[in-house]
Amino acid sequence: MPATIVFDATARSGRGPLRTAASERSVASCTVAPKRERIEAGVVIGACSAALALLEVFLIPLREGTTAVPVAVVLALVANFVAPGLMRWATQVPALAFAPPVLWFLIVGPGTISGPGGDVLIPGNWQGWGFLLAGVVGILGGLVYDAARSAAAAGRRTDAAPVRGPVAPQPAGSRPVEAMRRPDKLTRNGKRRAGRPRSGR
Repeated sequence: MPATIVFDATARSGRGPLRTAASERSVASCTVAPKRERIEAGVVIGACSAALALLEVFLIPLREGTTAVPVAVVLALVANFVAPGLMRWATQVPALAFAPPVLWFLIVGPGTISGPGGDVLIPGNWQGWGFLLAGVVGILGGLVYDAARSAAAAGRRTDAAPVRGPVAPQPAGSRPVEAMRRPDKLTRNGKRRAGRPRSGR
């Protein structure tokens, strides 16, 4: 079955390309699937951020013999810096860039409170304070960097010139305005005389 041409206002005015019924269906299907994929990507990134924050808490007292290994500090700095931009890029929702930092605080915060026996997951020594400081610095740096990139991308989209689509074809039997004029003719004295427009016969 041949594709049916669908004309819209932009196609008739020459500002947009012609679209077929098949392309309309494909565009409609593409606008639904990416939304579901963005939601799934956001859920996965949020779950990974929460799991990584919990892992960081248990890696704070990591030692190699008698030497402390600051793996949790490095993970907190790098992960909290990358997570906001990754979440916004995957979901295309700028407000969701704050979701990984909120999850990090919700998981790390209870670790600073001592339990019934006086045990605490995040100690009050340089390892615990360094971990908290690295996490906060990573969050602030990631949010600022992501906001700067979003503003720069919005500025580039605003400065970009609009792309015009192909001009819609002329109806059968119609002639361009230039074709309705006779070519210029030379008079006897050598001057050029403009041709007259043809009649509609």
